[in-house]
Amino acid sequence: MAKMIFENNQWLLRDDWGIDDVRNTIECNNIEEAEDFTDEDCVRVLELVSRAFDANYGINWDTIDAAVHQRLGEKA
Repeated sequence: MAKMIFENNQWLLRDDWGIDDVRNTIECNNIEEAEDFTDEDCVRVLELVSRAFDANYGINWDTIDAAVHQRLGEKA
C-alpha cells in the first residue's frame, strides 16, 4: 500500500515492494519453476523491476510476474 512519509525535510509518496511480494506472485500465479527461488533470486527479481521501471505503468503484480519469468530465463 502506498503511504506518505516525511523524510529529509520533504513529503514523499512511497509504495514499497519486497521479496514477500515476489514469493506471493510465484505462489498466486502457480509458477512452479520458481517455487525454489532463494531470497537472492527474489532480490534479483526486484532489481529487474527497478531497472525496467516506467513511471507511466508503475510497479504492479504484472511487472513482478514478468520479472520472475525473466529471472527464470536467466537461470536456465
